Amino acid sequence: MTHAARQERFSLFKRISSLNHGQIFFVFAIFVFLSYANALSNGFVWDDGFLIEENPFIKNFKYFPNLFIGDLVQTTAGYHNESGYYRPLSMFSFMVDYALWNLNPFGYHLTNIFIHLLNSFLVFLLVLNVSRDKITSFFSGLFFAIYPIHVEAVTPIFNRMGILVDFFILWSLWLFIKSDTLRKQGFLAGSLVLLCAALLCKENAVILPLCYIVYDYFYSSDQKISRFFVKRKIVFFGLTFIICAIYFFIRKMNIEKQFLLPFLGNTDVTNHWLAQDMVSHLLTVIKMFGAYVTKVLFPFDLRALYWYDPVNSFSDLRMIFGLVILCSIVLGIFLLRKKNTDVSFFLSVFLVSLIPVSNIIPLGAYYRFQERFLYFPSLVACFLLARLVVFLYDKYYYKRELRLPMNLLFAALVFSYTLFTFDSNKTWRSNLSLWEETVRNNPESQLAHLNLGREYWRSGKKEAAIYHLHRSMNVNRPKADSGLYIAKLNLSAIYINDREYEKARKELEESLQIAKVGKLNPFAAYDKLGIVYV
Repeated sequence: MTHAARQERFSLFKRISSLNHGQIFFVFAIFVFLSYANALSNGFVWDDGFLIEENPFIKNFKYFPNLFIGDLVQTTAGYHNESGYYRPLSMFSFMVDYALWNLNPFGYHLTNIFIHLLNSFLVFLLVLNVSRDKITSFFSGLFFAIYPIHVEAVTPIFNRMGILVDFFILWSLWLFIKSDTLRKQGFLAGSLVLLCAALLCKENAVILPLCYIVYDYFYSSDQKISRFFVKRKIVFFGLTFIICAIYFFIRKMNIEKQFLLPFLGNTDVTNHWLAQDMVSHLLTVIKMFGAYVTKVLFPFDLRALYWYDPVNSFSDLRMIFGLVILCSIVLGIFLLRKKNTDVSFFLSVFLVSLIPVSNIIPLGAYYRFQERFLYFPSLVACFLLARLVVFLYDKYYYKRELRLPMNLLFAALVFSYTLFTFDSNKTWRSNLSLWEETVRNNPESQLAHLNLGREYWRSGKKEAAIYHLHRSMNVNRPKADSGLYIAKLNLSAIYINDREYEKARKELEESLQIAKVGKLNPFAAYDKLGIVYV
């Protein structure tokens, strides 16, 4: 960069450089508020019902021990089957919210937005400690604050556990970096405590020890594996893995449902849509990796539901695209590791952060792809975008004729992200708006029709409700699916309300057969069937 360019860069960015941390936090707060202000008027949606509204265990602190001794849904009012998740601190945050706000969704949304603000500031601190470039760090945090892909993570309350675990992950990783090559014991102890807190929020925190190792490799070990074999590193990294092992032991003691690959001895019928051999499974994971990269780089056309069928051929174009992207990122990490270590580090973090959501171990009966899974990985996209902005200003801003177009382009980028995020919050205003929009985007989605049917019934639109409940059952599904079970329960409730007891009895007896085969909790079906007989 020429002397003139340096002068121009200083002239352009000197105000940002002069901001202290408190002022930067305030700037982020303004942009977070502009992006999410309308979300404060949203109601409870989707899983907020059983997690918050209908959950007796968050409504009194005497139930605090219950949060640590059961499945996620077993620490609610009860549900049709186990979730397989253990997230006591996330449930505790709902308990605190209830103590403050009762069942006013405004307060719960405010908490989510505030956590997102803290995370944006932690992204700034993290990038600052890695890159030592305040301008790049500022823009990284700013883009993270307004990035549209975060809507599903921040706006619906039920994803509190996702943004809360990332709060502890970012904070812990920042303390680890501050430990100065594992020499400052206080910072290291703090990072271990935060690792424990993160694990109790959500299982995604298992990536944290790998993030420690990635940072140490690039910055503390001079990219030499041999430098890991020193006493202080062996002790620290050993402790992190011991903590993770203890967490999984506690989780196994409290969780009955365990996730198994269908081709490794799991004969559960709910694996109807998973690949039935290892090769097909890995090809599907690669295809979804390409989808994750595409969505995080182009965070538009947002949807609540996505569907991915298993890959059955090596000629699948989306799988080939995913493989090219994966190989390109790995090659980029290798080639840039010396000349641009920061980029290699963050690309490595991106790969690590996708491991828990990559479906290597399926998260359910089908391949899950959710925009909220990209909340933490998107910090890498924000860093790269910030680095690109700084590079362009460094290279071209000294040309007077380019200053106005560059400033307008940057302003348009920030404005478009903020506006798109603000507009996307409207989809999550209510269950009705959410599922109407989802059915428009995914007309073949069983879950979307099921939930829309339930909402139409609640709003008094009986015929529309019956239509969408039947649509939810008229797709190629296994004979013991929980969605089919719930659809029949809802149909029976409609028939009971209209005193069409014979129709209700038929639906309930079929639902009991589904529950028996699928090993679902049949209490709701028996309850309704008892009402029918009375």
